[in-house]
Amino acid sequence: MSRETILTPCRETAFRLPARTLVLLGFCALLLGGCSSLGERGPSTSSSATVLPQTADPSLRKALDLALAQRGRPYRNGGDTPAGFDCSGLVSYAYGNAGYTLPRSASDQFNATRRVPKGKLEVGDLVFFKLRGSRISHVGIFLGGDKFLHAPSSGKRVEVARMSDPYWHKRYVGAGRVDAPAGSTFASLR
Repeated sequence: MSRETILTPCRETAFRLPARTLVLLGFCALLLGGCSSLGERGPSTSSSATVLPQTADPSLRKALDLALAQRGRPYRNGGDTPAGFDCSGLVSYAYGNAGYTLPRSASDQFNATRRVPKGKLEVGDLVFFKLRGSRISHVGIFLGGDKFLHAPSSGKRVEVARMSDPYWHKRYVGAGRVDAPAGSTFASLR
């Protein structure tokens, strides 16, 4: 292997680096650049976190697919579009675009859904939390097992969290089932 040198200008002076060193530095820069992009996830279009049963209501499937596609979107207080979501805005966006009728705030969504015991949760049920004080102030979409999707808080992105995480477990207050859209053949099944 030849030890060819390449002149690289640096302000008014020049210095010599072996070509092999430059190639190695370039390779390292590419690797580090690739690693740094892992922390900033963009919006996800995959819904691989949840597999719905084949008999699931197509409206529910659509709501979940819409919600899951928002993973990685930024949190925005009052947001209810892909430009940014707050927790109840994410729920309103996904369910509203799938034909469901839900109010906008987490506490109103709690009041508009049928109570479901924690042991009877189904994929697509809404899970509610009290973050501060005595009123319901946070909502997420149950994905099955121990997972739920939500828009957490300022500076964060739509993400999947675990119900058993001590923070969420302590603040959990209940769950609600969203009634199927009017005219759905699945209205009596949920």
